[in-house]
Amino acid sequence: MERIPVDWLMEIPPVTRTYLIGVVGVSLLEYTGFLGRGDCYYSPDVVFKKGQYYRLLSSFLYFGTFSFDLLFTLYVVTRYSKALEQSYAKTRDYVWCLFVICTLILLYSSIVGNLYMLGSYLNDTLLYIWSRRNPDVEMTILGLVNFRSVYLPLVSVLLSRLVTSNFKVDWKSELAGVLIGQFFIFFNDMFPKLHSCESPLRPIWYWFKDDHERIEQVPEVAAAPEVQQQQQQQQGQQQINDVNDLDAQPVEPEADGLRQRRAFL
Repeated sequence: MERIPVDWLMEIPPVTRTYLIGVVGVSLLEYTGFLGRGDCYYSPDVVFKKGQYYRLLSSFLYFGTFSFDLLFTLYVVTRYSKALEQSYAKTRDYVWCLFVICTLILLYSSIVGNLYMLGSYLNDTLLYIWSRRNPDVEMTILGLVNFRSVYLPLVSVLLSRLVTSNFKVDWKSELAGVLIGQFFIFFNDMFPKLHSCESPLRPIWYWFKDDHERIEQVPEVAAAPEVQQQQQQQQGQQQINDVNDLDAQPVEPEADGLRQRRAFL
């Protein structure tokens, strides 16, 4: 029984597992008094003028003390970050994905409006990217309301407003995850298809490799049923052509008579 939590933790992909351990570790440090809430917020002036660069990491890992909100955060991280990590062929590619997303969040917080605690916006961005890449997954709220996963970011915002009973919305912060996620989706997934080129957000170790050396990020999937049916039709037509070619070849009289007897039988 003691190994069950450990086994469950080891089943999580390494990057997501490391992130979960970091979130729990920062919460423990805050609970024991070794770390305060004031040490975990992001501010460009404090980070770059006072040299407190550790905030670049702690601001993404702090979600408060142990509470139901923290458990819900761990659930969200485990589900959606795990699903995204498993869609990449290499662990380092997902590390680069998180690096790009965190950089975009830092730029947004420095230019558009300071977000301070950045971990929740990282989770919102991962949730949005997952929902756009898996738009038709059926989801439910307490078994009462069904909706498609493409609407999950909107549902998440509405639920957070209902739980906090605060319907005053700061659009700069509420839409941060959506805007950053859409930016990543456009330049990483849509831009290469529209312009037949490489993604400008691709990992740096692929920038100087040839096409035949590059490893795809998304695992290979089976062909669509329509493609399989078309391939089967082509194979069947090829077999019919082979039989017709065989029948068209000249045969000896004895073989022709034997064929007639076989046809009669």
